[in-house]
Amino acid sequence: MILVPFDRKNSLTNVGSNFGELQNVLDSFFSSPPVSERQLANDTFKIDIEETETSYLIDAELPGIEKEEIDLSIENDNLAITVNIQEDVDNSDKNYIHKERKVQSMSRSVRLVNTHLDAITAKTENGILRITVPKNEQGNSRKISIE
Repeated sequence: MILVPFDRKNSLTNVGSNFGELQNVLDSFFSSPPVSERQLANDTFKIDIEETETSYLIDAELPGIEKEEIDLSIENDNLAITVNIQEDVDNSDKNYIHKERKVQSMSRSVRLVNTHLDAITAKTENGILRITVPKNEQGNSRKISIE
């Protein structure tokens, strides 16, 4: 929102010429979403990573997201959690005056080290995606002898 100082000298002569600018500012203010929605639109989902003796547990908060909208992939030891939301167009005979659909894509990546990539499991329940990543007990560590 732009604030313009009030010009008392020219206020009467410029009322007509500045009215269009005022109308644009008001239209912009009332047509844009509230601050909290604008922040959430640019935000991504939250994840928690817990380490146990045998695995890593990754919880991703995805309320309202169907499992078909979630893509899990691994590339170069990085687990990518991607969500693509696209609301379908309602082609019914309803007489809409205004209708909006949401299209959104979010992604998070987690680096997996010393894990069994082939044994990863995932399930979704009550808006939480739980990914279990078993640890590789041997790991990639070894003792190096000095000559």
